[in-house]
Amino acid sequence: MTTTSTSNNNNKEKKEEQEKKELVKSNVCLKVLIVFIGLIITFYLLFCYWAYHKMFSLSNEYHIEGILKSQNNSIYGFESYIQCPDWKFVGKEFTKKYAFTPEEIIQNNIIMENVTFHNRKTNDVNELLDLNGLYITNKLKNNTKKVIIIVHGFRMRLNHITTILPLLFMMREYLQDWKYNYLLIEQRNHGNSTKETNVSINGNAFATYGSKEYSDLLGAIDFLKEQKGMSQIGIYALSMGGATSLISLMKYYEEKQENINPDLKCIFLDSPVCSVNLTLYNSVHYLMKNEYISNFIFNGINLIGKLIRNKEKHGHFPPFLNDPYQTIQNFNFSDNNTTNNTTVNTINVHFDHSLSDILVPIKNSYLCSSLLDNKYINNNLKIKTSNYFGKSSDKSELSVLGNECKAHCVLMMDNDEAYKNRMINFFEQCMN
Repeated sequence: MTTTSTSNNNNKEKKEEQEKKELVKSNVCLKVLIVFIGLIITFYLLFCYWAYHKMFSLSNEYHIEGILKSQNNSIYGFESYIQCPDWKFVGKEFTKKYAFTPEEIIQNNIIMENVTFHNRKTNDVNELLDLNGLYITNKLKNNTKKVIIIVHGFRMRLNHITTILPLLFMMREYLQDWKYNYLLIEQRNHGNSTKETNVSINGNAFATYGSKEYSDLLGAIDFLKEQKGMSQIGIYALSMGGATSLISLMKYYEEKQENINPDLKCIFLDSPVCSVNLTLYNSVHYLMKNEYISNFIFNGINLIGKLIRNKEKHGHFPPFLNDPYQTIQNFNFSDNNTTNNTTVNTINVHFDHSLSDILVPIKNSYLCSSLLDNKYINNNLKIKTSNYFGKSSDKSELSVLGNECKAHCVLMMDNDEAYKNRMINFFEQCMN
């Protein structure tokens, strides 16, 4: 009896000891699982934080990099390129073909003036910033009233190869018959323009893809009209600069006065951002290759923005307060030209976009060109769009697909003569 009782007690103790071991093991597994989940969440949030900065931040790192890599790009030639190292080899070819020598500038009486102007204060952009520009004129042929503003893209500068090269196309074409003056601008937080430290992310400025930057372009127009006496204004813009220009167009004619003679007459857009949300989501999807993972990451990036930028008036994540697509979509266009005896003025908007563009998909140009075409600002003012959607050659695609540019803004380098002719013909027709 005693032996049986002792045996039962031993078995009971062993069972309890085994249960304790299993409980300890279970707790260890649970802790490991919690730590693992915590690491995954931490990695997820850190990745989304990094991606948020990649999409919107204009940090000192990018600012300095942009200066260093662009400082030797000018009308005298190209030595480097801010984002696409492969393009500097293409740039060398164009340097030989289009670049000016200092002697040519002097001989042709070309004046390059560094200028400072202010953005236009608006209902949703209240601050007044110093903005940098380069104004190019001809000393002996200063009677022109026509000017073309050149607007750069995200993390670019006024001496970026994609702004200098179109400038050189035009300057070479009209070297003897100086038809236009030119203003290259740097949008807020870019180049030598004012950096908005009061709305920064950990000291890094923040891009809104035209939502605030449009007031910079409107300020440039005011500067040209009021201080330089210009009466016909054209715009050449690319990438994010295209978004800035599309919003500016809508804001410029927002009051819709009748019988106005438009001074902003034409806009040439290369690979413009129309839907910021679509463009940035496409970049995530291109990286992740899976719709569900892409949505998971994109929502995380949105969450990070909400956590660190929730008080930003223009929004922490696209669509921003002034989104190009929504601004056009919500514009109160007139139904039609109902005044038969009135001359209708036309604003021309051209979309030039590579079918191979991955960074800013061509759907952007499809969207905004279809929204704008044949729309009436008022009974006397109509928007007319044109487009060129072309496939870049294999050589150009291979040159850029391996890096950050992903066939973006490549057509000017793919076939420079055809691109130059499209530009020249467009401005000739709408700024006659």
